[in-house]
Amino acid sequence: MKRAAWLLPLILATQGESGTQPARFRTVTVRIAGSPSVGAASQPTDVVSGDWNADGKTDLAVIDQLGDRVSILLGDGTTTFTQAIDFPVGTAPIAIMAADFNLDGTMDLAVLNRGSRTVSILAGTGNAASFTPVRTITLGGSGVPTGLAVGTFDADAIPDLIVATAGATSMQVFHGDGTYGFVPDTLIASPTDISFMSAADLDGNARTDLVVGSRNTGQVWVYMGGPTGLLAAKQYSVGSEPSACAFADFDSDTRLDIAVANKGSNDVSLLLQTAAGTFSSLTLLKTGTEPTAIVAADMNADGAKDLVIANSGSGDLTVALGDARGGFTISPTISARNSILTLTTADINGDARPDLISTSLGASDISIFVNGGLGAFAISSSYTTGTQPIAVRAGDIDRSGTQDIAVVNYGSANITVLRYRSPAGFLTPATYDAGGKNPVAAALADFDGDGILDLAVANYLSGTVSLLKGDGAGGFGAATDVITGLVQPRAMLAARLNADALPDLVIATEGGNEVISYINSGGAFRRNSSVTVGGSPFDLVAGDLNGDGFIDIAAPNAQDDTVSILLGDGSGGFSVKPPITVGIRPLGVAMGDFNHDGKMDLVVSISGGAALRILTGDGSGGFVPGASFTVGGQPRAVVAADFSGDGNLDLAVSNQGLTSVSVLLGDGKGGFGTETRFLVGAAPAGLVTTDINADGWMDLVVTNLNSNTVTVLIGKGDGTFLSALAPTPTPTPTPTP
Repeated sequence: MKRAAWLLPLILATQGESGTQPARFRTVTVRIAGSPSVGAASQPTDVVSGDWNADGKTDLAVIDQLGDRVSILLGDGTTTFTQAIDFPVGTAPIAIMAADFNLDGTMDLAVLNRGSRTVSILAGTGNAASFTPVRTITLGGSGVPTGLAVGTFDADAIPDLIVATAGATSMQVFHGDGTYGFVPDTLIASPTDISFMSAADLDGNARTDLVVGSRNTGQVWVYMGGPTGLLAAKQYSVGSEPSACAFADFDSDTRLDIAVANKGSNDVSLLLQTAAGTFSSLTLLKTGTEPTAIVAADMNADGAKDLVIANSGSGDLTVALGDARGGFTISPTISARNSILTLTTADINGDARPDLISTSLGASDISIFVNGGLGAFAISSSYTTGTQPIAVRAGDIDRSGTQDIAVVNYGSANITVLRYRSPAGFLTPATYDAGGKNPVAAALADFDGDGILDLAVANYLSGTVSLLKGDGAGGFGAATDVITGLVQPRAMLAARLNADALPDLVIATEGGNEVISYINSGGAFRRNSSVTVGGSPFDLVAGDLNGDGFIDIAAPNAQDDTVSILLGDGSGGFSVKPPITVGIRPLGVAMGDFNHDGKMDLVVSISGGAALRILTGDGSGGFVPGASFTVGGQPRAVVAADFSGDGNLDLAVSNQGLTSVSVLLGDGKGGFGTETRFLVGAAPAGLVTTDINADGWMDLVVTNLNSNTVTVLIGKGDGTFLSALAPTPTPTPTPTP
């Protein structure tokens, strides 16, 4: 965000496969342990990367504003970090820089402390994760320091410091002497409302130049480095409230250009360097809400510099892919946290791809976004839907040999269909009326026996089921009611309940506390049986639970904290067993043989307990409540599949109370490991697993109720996923259905 390239030993991807596909990222959270002086509290406010212990792997230095310290995190070359040691600095540190201040070939650290109005200098050792405090610089004046820049701003090749102070008409300059000494110099005239400071050698004369933003005037001031220090600034107009900038050669003319993130106007301005130290300004692209940080790097290995912008207001990262001619294409963005403070790049896992590191206001950890590069992960992985997407189904709707997606939109009462084409990705979404009010569930199946998938939709407020017949080319006809008179249908599935070849329907009614079966006769449905279950059945799963070859049903009952087991008779009828108490507000259920004993087990999402509960099957339709596994807030839909390729079933669950999906890897003995969370949109609800991109690995598709998007998480085959979130307008808050 604010570092000159020569200051940090970053390994950026400059070679690789050609193409304009977007890079893909997965997220890793690195927690910073609490400071001894403040218990468990911590507030990472800035981070810098480097190889602190000379092992060839990227390490991190993170400042903690609450703990008044620098935490050194040692990387292992993957995405795992060990916290080696903390070093005290001044009060309320807000910025950190790395540079070789004594010219010994080892990186040192400079930390700006807002509370104590000082700069702490820590000397690096080079062969261990150890730093020695060697200098504390007291700032002049009485204002609150707001920014720090490091560079060789004159001709002596020794790093200097520049500090900005709130409300001051000038910046303080400290010339380095090469021995950790810093000599105050003449103040440099500056705007009084500096919003950021960034340093780089813009004109290639081996002297560092400085760019500062003026928050209230919508300008950036560019200071070119001279023989004895910075020259007078030139002002350039950009967008409203410039908040950060990044440097790169965006138009392939060998000169560094400037990209400025504008928090007030939600866009990025590009300043192309037309001659040494002279720039032309233009508005480049729109971002998310309140962009506060920006980095430039070749994210997709096509040789062109790209941009990633952190949007503090909308809680995501905008990815803009460069064309090496000064133009950019917006790629699907990456879901992140709100109130992002800083963003930087480093090759965290040693694969020659630039990864991303961010800090966020109020978070006690940092987020790392691991760059997945190209190949199978280079498809758009999130798409705009209708309002409040609540459920999703996958199938080959257009008979192309690949999996497509149908999304049920509760608020807008329609269906969004996304057809996949390899290698291009998903085609333009199509929308179909659901045929009723507040649709909540759907089933994809060939209901009329013509070899083409049709879509049945359960409409909650209308109390109906609509049928949309497929045309075989990916489209659907108009919705017609095939079932009426239901009392708040909540869940629905298609299964062959009798001896014919047509799929039938099973529906759970939340208002009627029933599970009802309907026998299919070529697209017409006859009510067959009704079984009373617990209060507010919320989901359904079908399979042979007692080994008799007939379809059985399990239904979690949200109101009375139980699961009902319905054993099928082979003709569409069911007998219900005594309910099984599982935990507070069960919402989702999935089925599978988790312990390889040949008997079906169940997993239930417990919304009130933020857990998944295992029910171990006895092969005769009975179940014994087993272990619980902690997941995110308000877990909702759950699926089971082998995500890691080891032959054992794993679990994935949507955390409606968070912006994530939790994945738990199975051990084949009925146990599951600690959850790993993957960021998606707001209030994830519906979840399905399928192999979207036909690479042999199971992927996940999740609907985001409050983001009005559906996110595709592309599986890597090792139990991890790569995710991104498409940019969408911030929705008006609505009650979660």
